[in-house]
Amino acid sequence: MALVRWLTAGDNRWFAKAAANQLWQQLLGRGLIDPAEDLEAAGPNDHAELLAFVARQFAAHDYDVRYLIRAVTSSRLYQFSSRTSPSSPLERHYFARMPLRRMTGEQLVDSLIQATGLREPPAPARNQPFGDDSMRAELRQKFSEANVARTEGETTILQALSLMNGKLVTGAIDLTQGETLAAVVDAPFLDNQAKVEVLFLATLSRRPSADEGRQFVEYVESGGPKHDRALALADVCWALLNSAEFVLVR
Repeated sequence: MALVRWLTAGDNRWFAKAAANQLWQQLLGRGLIDPAEDLEAAGPNDHAELLAFVARQFAAHDYDVRYLIRAVTSSRLYQFSSRTSPSSPLERHYFARMPLRRMTGEQLVDSLIQATGLREPPAPARNQPFGDDSMRAELRQKFSEANVARTEGETTILQALSLMNGKLVTGAIDLTQGETLAAVVDAPFLDNQAKVEVLFLATLSRRPSADEGRQFVEYVESGGPKHDRALALADVCWALLNSAEFVLVR
């Protein structure tokens, strides 16, 4: 309690700024002061007044994190498009566009499970002596590069392989484990076009474009290399889960 009282004391000018900057970084890929770990070493900053204002509002609302999240995500800045212009090199620095950023390992795992309805095995015990080898742990470990900015780091070979062949994605496109895919395959009231649309909505939260729809429907109707429409739909799901649009927050 002594620590909490000191952190949130009115004369502590660092806590509110540090917390606001960290949350800004979480939501927008980079903080108003970047890197966010050392506010004092950052020197003069173009966003000092904005950070001070956000920190004051955070403190005035009793350090309510939910308030701060609502305030940032409802701002016009947060609603900007992620499309960039090659003629504006300072767009990223001044938050003129929503930056593309990789999901964290936890976000990626949760998104995969939400999109595919994958049934997870029971979580391992906390005192498991040889570590956590679950499907969740594999991706979390591969995508936990804390020293690489989420707006700059490219997908590594190990990360790409984990998405292509890892336990989690393999389970997600298995008709016995992935509930979303199994439901789509078995739905008698959906034609192939509708099945492809459902997979797009489940993974990318949008319908396919005309070209995408035509290509995927043709692939499903052909049955793919094994001439099996169920496996062809699994291939479609795999392709969507491995797309940059699924991995990136935009």
